[in-house]
Amino acid sequence: MDDIKAALLPIQDAIKELSNQVQSFGTAFTQILERMDKSEAKITDNEDKIALLAKKTDSHEADIESMQTKIIDLEARSRRNNIIIRGMLESIQYNDLIPSIIQIFTTLFNDPKVAHQITIERSHRSLRESQA
Repeated sequence: MDDIKAALLPIQDAIKELSNQVQSFGTAFTQILERMDKSEAKITDNEDKIALLAKKTDSHEADIESMQTKIIDLEARSRRNNIIIRGMLESIQYNDLIPSIIQIFTTLFNDPKVAHQITIERSHRSLRESQA
């Protein structure tokens, strides 16, 4: 019987070693599963954040488009009272522009009272159009 026990000792040691390795493999596998679960949770969170950012971006783009439309409208409204006078002589000095404009309207309306009724906030020369 001692011979059988002695013969079984290496087999028992091999089974214990195999059992330890299986247990070690199970622990490593469990750790990998935990890491994978955490990674999947982070990916889901990031996907949710990306979706939220995409919605915000779409909303901001709509806001920007609306603001651009409003800016165009405001610029158009601010130009309503502007008058463009073409054909004024280049020889008229900058300081003489407003008196010259008042003189033009006084002459056009053939009424000297017009000079007192006209309010000119500012005047300037515009760039000449290219004649290409």
